[in-house]
Amino acid sequence: HRRPRSRREIVIDPSSLVGDDAFAGCETDLERKFLWQLRVAGLPEPTPQYRLKEYRRSPYDFGWEDHRLVVELQGGVWMRKSGHNTGSGITRDCRKLNRTTMAGWKQFNFTTNMVDSGEALDIMIKFFEKENKNGNE
Repeated sequence: HRRPRSRREIVIDPSSLVGDDAFAGCETDLERKFLWQLRVAGLPEPTPQYRLKEYRRSPYDFGWEDHRLVVELQGGVWMRKSGHNTGSGITRDCRKLNRTTMAGWKQFNFTTNMVDSGEALDIMIKFFEKENKNGNE
């Protein structure tokens, strides 16, 4: 069984995204959809609501400790007022990204559109392929 190499090879059944303990820790439909994509692609399993040891206050949507990688999903960016598109929300997100970088971690940020289109998954596939090439499995 080979791993799909792009989003075009993955078909997502939306009915499988809810009501399943397999998505424990996921707080939103967007998080469940992203996790489903990762699993179908055969990528390493993340920890939902991951907290950096260096800064435990605010969880990240997903984390891979072995790869020192976290992912933040930015839902609601087109809403009039959401946690990610107000001045205070953008400032909070910038501070969080800066803390991540200062702790020596990598962080990807994806919007709903990026998850829905498969762009986020393509980036994750490329990241893990590069990690595997470099011997960081």
